Amino acid sequence: MRNGLGMRDRFAAWKVEARSESEILLDAGQTRSWLCVARSNGELESTQLCFGSAVLPLGAGKGFGWWFHALLGFHRVYSRLLLSAAARRVLVLRNR
Repeated sequence: MRNGLGMRDRFAAWKVEARSESEILLDAGQTRSWLCVARSNGELESTQLCFGSAVLPLGAGKGFGWWFHALLGFHRVYSRLLLSAAARRVLVLRNR
């Protein structure tokens, strides 16, 4: 669904939980993703992209199941590889 500004309230598996001019918080059930754009107007103008994620337990007072702990190592490696690939791509585009 689009709001009056042409922005979507849902995207793929995510629902927009909150947004501002430079940040967005996405909800995908038990996971949340935060994205931010920070611009610097110093001597060298630059843009910093920020990302964060969280996994929530199934309910109040409940912990995570064995499957969560079993996949956590894979998730950490995958996340680092994904962010490294994105950083390399940004460098390639910047050096064109």
